[in-house]
Amino acid sequence: MVRFGVIATGTIAHKFASTAPLVDEMELAAVASRTIEKAQAFADEFGIPKAYGSYEELFADPDIDAVYIATPHPFHKPCALAAIAAGKHVLCEKPLTLTRADSAEVYEAARERGVFLMEAMWTRFIPTILAAKDWIREGRIGEVRLVQAAFGYNTKYFKSDDMIYNKALDGGALFDVGVYCIEASLDFLEGHAVTDVSGFARLTPSGVDAVNAFLLRFDNGALANLSSAVMCDLENDGVICGEKGRIRLYPKFYAPEYAELVVDEQVVEKVRCEFTSGFEFEIRHMIEKIEAGAITSDRIQPADTLACAEIFDKLMADGFVGK
Repeated sequence: MVRFGVIATGTIAHKFASTAPLVDEMELAAVASRTIEKAQAFADEFGIPKAYGSYEELFADPDIDAVYIATPHPFHKPCALAAIAAGKHVLCEKPLTLTRADSAEVYEAARERGVFLMEAMWTRFIPTILAAKDWIREGRIGEVRLVQAAFGYNTKYFKSDDMIYNKALDGGALFDVGVYCIEASLDFLEGHAVTDVSGFARLTPSGVDAVNAFLLRFDNGALANLSSAVMCDLENDGVICGEKGRIRLYPKFYAPEYAELVVDEQVVEKVRCEFTSGFEFEIRHMIEKIEAGAITSDRIQPADTLACAEIFDKLMADGFVGK
């Protein structure tokens, strides 16, 4: 049994906590927020025995084995480093950090302390995603030549202190949902490095990207055509195109109910998966790795997290959201 503490009490933390009853190998043992009132309300909602009014108190709790970090993006790194220093295993919401250097620092800290660290890219554990990976490895579509993925939703722009629109909190489409597109392309083109990155964004008045489109080129010549948005709905399915066929993931490429293998314009295989939140798969994986004594995941490897952060670096250096 791994005893988890939850750091922060926002929407994504609620999703994590609501998934916990599906995983017999875990216990939600504590929650921490910036105020004891928020922490206690969250604890009452999910039947969590301990509530703390600061993150530091939870990190100091000797009864906590692992933490789930669900804070806004700028707080991922300091919270992860503090948890690691306290000897806790860490599952940190994506993106782990927003720069390659920062992500490398966090991984190095975990390595030195001997604790498990994983970016919470939960989509990689969905059975339909795993089916697509198997088809690619088996050569069913031949060499992958193009990945197309989009993730966009429409939320009204009210004021710049809304988290998604707050530049100080690293809001915007790329860091919120574009990260899914990037990490999917890295996954489906496993073993190949990104050589070129280009992209454009339409900004909000607060200076974050409302809608974006970007292109990745890999060392084997394959391309990834990606887009994300927080101010318009996009067609959120995805397609992996190869020399012999293609794989369609839908209705949401990042958590697809269906994976469809198409060869010669015929559907030759189709997989369906029903799941609750999807978080249950990554939590079980993390627990298995902790119990095996691992300090990193073989499904969300540090190299992929670092490669994604390096793409962020390149986009920002090129003036993706202005200079």
